[in-house]
Amino acid sequence: MRNKITILLTIFVITMVAVSGCTNKDTTGVEEAVELTVTDMVTLDEIPAGFEFLGAREISVDDVQAEYANISGVVGAADGIYRNGDDNVEIHVKAIECADADAAEELVVQYKSSFKPLARGDRLVEEPFNGHFVTRILEYTIIDNEQVERYSYVWSNNSIVFDVSGGTSDAILTRSFAEATGF
Repeated sequence: MRNKITILLTIFVITMVAVSGCTNKDTTGVEEAVELTVTDMVTLDEIPAGFEFLGAREISVDDVQAEYANISGVVGAADGIYRNGDDNVEIHVKAIECADADAAEELVVQYKSSFKPLARGDRLVEEPFNGHFVTRILEYTIIDNEQVERYSYVWSNNSIVFDVSGGTSDAILTRSFAEATGF
């Protein structure tokens, strides 16, 4: 009887770890279930050389709805801030948690529809990475009386919307932060 209980308990624990979808090995080799928060998602393990992580801050639901799209289903959000002191470049990695995948996709669709087409070229370009497609968004800003390109990458992954943007005209650098999310 004792062996049956031990076997059932072992099967239960293994099933719970498998169902959780995420596991993290600690130093003893025992796997424990881990639930990532949006703050965890904007805190990148590997960042481009020369950059440092300044911290993460929460973003209110009202701020998300004002900046992206006024949809229901936004649960919370966080902004990870990275800076390269030598070039004074700042990159923001934002994760927005939605109630479900449909709400996340709706947020992305409405956000992308808020951009007007450019007179020349494409503002929104689909690019593949991390096993799915993301949208690269081209915007312009004025610095020292010159028009300068700025790129951001936006996509949804299940119920999370990601937006990676920064104060650089280097789309490859911005994309490297987007890819570093792993999502």
